Amino acid sequence: MNKVFTLRESAEWTGFLNQLPLEMQDIHFTPEYYTIQENNGEGKSICFCFVKNSEVALYPFLLNSINDLGYDLNEQYYDIQGATGYNGVAFSSLNNQFIRDFYNEFDVFCRSSNIIADFTRFNPILNNQNFCINKYEVLYDRNVVLINLEEKMEIIEARYYSAANRNMIRKAISKGIKTKTVTDLNSYIVFHKIYISLMDFLKAEKRYYYNQSYFSDIFYQLANHNILIMAYSDRKPIGGAMAIFDELNSHYFLAAVLPEFRSSATNNLLLHELIKALKNKRIKAINLGGGKTVSSKDTLLRFKMSFSPGLTNFFIGKRVVRNDVYEKIVRQWRGKSDKSQLYGNGILLGYRNIN
Repeated sequence: MNKVFTLRESAEWTGFLNQLPLEMQDIHFTPEYYTIQENNGEGKSICFCFVKNSEVALYPFLLNSINDLGYDLNEQYYDIQGATGYNGVAFSSLNNQFIRDFYNEFDVFCRSSNIIADFTRFNPILNNQNFCINKYEVLYDRNVVLINLEEKMEIIEARYYSAANRNMIRKAISKGIKTKTVTDLNSYIVFHKIYISLMDFLKAEKRYYYNQSYFSDIFYQLANHNILIMAYSDRKPIGGAMAIFDELNSHYFLAAVLPEFRSSATNNLLLHELIKALKNKRIKAINLGGGKTVSSKDTLLRFKMSFSPGLTNFFIGKRVVRNDVYEKIVRQWRGKSDKSQLYGNGILLGYRNIN
């Protein structure tokens, strides 16, 4: 049996999610998280659920029109990818027959819905790439940093934190930087302003410019599943760090410090305080994510590794459902875009990059 839900059926979506083992109920699979992304214009949120006997598999994703990109197509076609962060299938069983049955049903859904391609960023805590390894092209993307929060805090600091990181935390404290866990909407709005200031300073890509309503949505939609710690210098807000979490696991989500305070070690202090706060909530692990690039020398990755040397692999997955239509779109894309050479590097939804 399969069911397909939109955000209008959030209660039913949540009901199926709650049937999964607790360790599979990651915050990234919730309708609340998908509400934030849909409101941000990322696509239409859909959750495909499959049930057989007592086993459940659940796959939320964002549906987007390909025709809206300007391609000449004789029908309406779509592609799908997970919401920002980590996605893929959440499941209760890795039984081979159950997996085959899931994809038999999902393939019927995709073809009947004119979905031609699927791109996934697998969840490194759940290792859910194992569910679809025979159906998708699963590719190693980069390393991410995980911290086991079941250790005592003093052990985490002594064993996992680098000596340089401990010194940076002390440096921030010696400079009078204070931190506070905030729970009011105005602080989220202030954090957004700091975030935008940093994006301007870094000349970040347009996709990183979240609007204020995105931060407000996090405040409301994930009211009991996010934590924001703000940093202050002489009572002036200068930075913030946020994590999202479920009952067991957490993910480092957003962080920003005003450009003029980037050398103050505030980022180190904020992440340190975030880790302590999550431990106090009895969260078992935090995924800090990886770097901006795949390089092992990436500066963001090295910063995160100063909190733990524990690396795990992060995988992406790609699948073409309708090769005939996909190749037609790619041919048109090559004629439209000066980025067409990226096709040879395996960018599945590269046809969305049109200049």
